[in-house]
Amino acid sequence: MDDSLNLDLAERLRADLLGAVLAPASRLRLAELTYRYSAPPGKIREVLLQLASQGLITFKPKHGFSALPVSLEELRDVTRMRIELEARALREAIETGDDDWEGEIVTSLHLLDKIEARSLKDRGALDMEWSRKHRRFHTALLAACRSVWTLRFCETLSDHAERYRRLSIATRPRERDIHAEHEGIAEAVLSGKADRACKLLAAHYSATSDAVASNEKLFNTADGE
Repeated sequence: MDDSLNLDLAERLRADLLGAVLAPASRLRLAELTYRYSAPPGKIREVLLQLASQGLITFKPKHGFSALPVSLEELRDVTRMRIELEARALREAIETGDDDWEGEIVTSLHLLDKIEARSLKDRGALDMEWSRKHRRFHTALLAACRSVWTLRFCETLSDHAERYRRLSIATRPRERDIHAEHEGIAEAVLSGKADRACKLLAAHYSATSDAVASNEKLFNTADGE
C-alpha cells in the first residue's frame, strides 16, 4: 500500500514539475503540498527527497525544497548534451534494431500523428496525452541501443527538455511543421540512414530550443528572481 501510494504521489509531482504546474524556482512547502495532493507530510517529504536525488528539484538544509529554476544557459546545455548522447544511441539502435524495434517506431509515430493536428491547433495547452505519445516516439527511436547508461542519461535529459518545452507552448512558431519533422526522422531511421537521422534529430531539438529561447519574458523573469 505504501509503495503504491509513493509511486502515485511521485508520478503526480513529477508530472506537475515537468509540466510547469509547479512554477520554476517556486518553494515547495510541505503544508501546501500536503493539501494539494491529499497526502501525509511524511510521504510528501519522502517523495521530494527522491525527486531531489533525481535532479528534478533542489533541496537545501534550512531552506527546504524548490522547483528547479530556468536559465538560457541550462537550456542550451541540455539541448547540446541531448543531441550528442541521442546521436550516439540512435546510431547504435539503427545498427542493432530488429523488426520489433521498427514496429514500435511505426506504431508510436502513428499514435502521435492521430492527435498531433488537434494538439497543434490548441496552442494554449499541450495536453498530457500528446506529451506521452511524443515521449513514446522519441523513446522508441533509441530503444535498440544496448547501453543502459546511455539510455538512462538520455531519459534524464529528456525530462529536463520536457520542462522547457512545456513552458514554451505558447511561443511555438506557427510555421513549424512538427509532424513533418517526426516523419522525416522516422523515415531516415527506418531506412538505415544514420547520418541523416542524426542531423534531422539535432535540427528537431534545436528548433524547440530556439523557440524556448525566444521567450524573453520567461528568462527575464528568471533573471529577475
